[in-house]
Amino acid sequence: RQVIAIISLGGGLSLLDVQNCWAMCGIAKNNMPSVIIRTLNTSNAMSSPPSDSDIENALDVEIAGACCPSSNTIIILYIARNTDIDFYNAIYTAMTNPQYKPNVISISWGSPEAVNLDDAPTFMANMNSLFQIAVSRGINICCATGDCAASDGVCDGLPHVDFPASSPWVTACGGTSLKARSLPYSNLTIETAWSFDIDYNWGTGGVYSSYFAQPSYQNGTINSSFRSIPDISAVSDPNTGIIIIVGRYAYMIGGTSAAAPIIAGYIASTGIRSFINPQLYAIKRSNPSAFHDITSGTNGAFKCAVGYDLCTGLGSINGTVLTP
Repeated sequence: RQVIAIISLGGGLSLLDVQNCWAMCGIAKNNMPSVIIRTLNTSNAMSSPPSDSDIENALDVEIAGACCPSSNTIIILYIARNTDIDFYNAIYTAMTNPQYKPNVISISWGSPEAVNLDDAPTFMANMNSLFQIAVSRGINICCATGDCAASDGVCDGLPHVDFPASSPWVTACGGTSLKARSLPYSNLTIETAWSFDIDYNWGTGGVYSSYFAQPSYQNGTINSSFRSIPDISAVSDPNTGIIIIVGRYAYMIGGTSAAAPIIAGYIASTGIRSFINPQLYAIKRSNPSAFHDITSGTNGAFKCAVGYDLCTGLGSINGTVLTP
């Protein structure tokens, strides 16, 4: 069986919404994943109309299940309060669950690394240590890189990186804009970076860390002594977004919050039980066709380029080729 743990810091989830979404995707009821909701010092309470947290929960669970559609898949949504200690405890609870050890943990929540360095540097160090332990136990962690382009929502005119995506022990998931004129992905498909939009102040996150050193798997990838993100990317542009069901209504949603569960679902479907990042970078060097190289678009501070870049990382996954 494959177990996907999803970390949430608020809101609730309707299992009926989830089942309706998967039915809309064409997944037979007897082949739908099982969903377990576990609350930690909070409740599974949805708002009317749905809150952003409610929408986030539905997005994460529905996408992860759609990307790993099997009755052998178990998705556990851990809902905690939005505090540093509860965030940490939710991840720790997920990775130490004796009954449902996850293959992968998906995290769509984060905040600018600069804010954490100012307010809670110990929290960031503790989280990074926790991620390292998870990886040593065969658990991969997918984190969204943020939706405010290179600024990460900090209004000082400088680029900023999002944490926990900046941890070297997680897979940082950036965003693309995807126009599929045919199925499957073909030479008619147009995929660019989810580019910075000044009207909405959104776009894929992607910058250098100012705290974490460059991990060995990124050596030779980019000229920096610091960790750079993203690692890989998936569709995130709200204008080419994904339809989900929340409160019985359909929403078209984007954000790198979509990329993280997409890639988590992919990792779960492979059954891999080792740290995927070194393998991704090694495969990119030996077989570039395993990724769709995104060469167009910008996050406001950096532009896409051939090979690795700070907008889309290694690119998006070519699932017909890439099997770590």
